[in-house]
Amino acid sequence: MKEIEKEKVQLRKVYRKIRPGIPDKEARSRKICKKIASMPEFHNCRNILLYYPLPHEVDIKPLFEKCRSVGKNIYIPFMKELALGKVESFEDEKVRTEPGNAIIDLAVVPGLAVDKEGHRLGQGG
Repeated sequence: MKEIEKEKVQLRKVYRKIRPGIPDKEARSRKICKKIASMPEFHNCRNILLYYPLPHEVDIKPLFEKCRSVGKNIYIPFMKELALGKVESFEDEKVRTEPGNAIIDLAVVPGLAVDKEGHRLGQGG
């Protein structure tokens, strides 16, 4: 294993221990959603890739609703099928179509941690 990979493994252990103690996840999630919705990249995109939030991730359901209200095409990765699908609702994952030739203009992805320069540390997999 390369040195950088070893460092990432250690960082993931540290941040996984810290994450449950972060207060007011709901308010922080709403703030993050509002920040994303205010960005020019959000306003200018037509096709957006979101994720279905797990309990320990930022809850982006308000952003999903914002996307729906302004007519954006919403895509979510379906990991079991290793496919990308266009969705209308978080509640019913079966209501989806294949993306066809859609070009994703903006992707919102979860991360375990982000540094001051915006470099993302993912879950590792």
